[in-house]
Amino acid sequence: MPLCWIRGRNPFRHNYFGVLGVGPNTPNNHIFAIAKKLARRDPSPELDGQPLDAHVINDAAGKLLESRSMVEELLLVHADPSDDRKRHKKIFKEIREAAALPAETPPLTLAHPLAVLWFLPTLEADIIPVPELEELRLTRPGDAADAACDIVFDG
Repeated sequence: MPLCWIRGRNPFRHNYFGVLGVGPNTPNNHIFAIAKKLARRDPSPELDGQPLDAHVINDAAGKLLESRSMVEELLLVHADPSDDRKRHKKIFKEIREAAALPAETPPLTLAHPLAVLWFLPTLEADIIPVPELEELRLTRPGDAADAACDIVFDG
């Protein structure tokens, strides 16, 4: 479950484990049974004052029964889970490798060597010619290079 940042709502409590009220080592058959019991309960259960309908409960159970979403949720809620289930070990490894930062960051290179002049105090006009902005090949909004640098948030 993606973290949902809403004022007054703890995003770390509103996850699939929190919806069902189970821990990371709950067996699959218990997850299914708990979801079934919660969905039938009247009045509907609440999580931090928010009512949970049958759809939310069944969705949480379904996600925890899928290996990939279970591992993602474990890493989100329990950053270092001690899950010994063999089917999850490969997925844990894949996700950890994908999230690993490079050991060394590559040096930044300027597309145009005179671009450094834009970051220095103003010089006398005749000492070094300052290039026009177009010559620096900077990215602009809407360019493919600009889109690659954008941060996309789930809505």
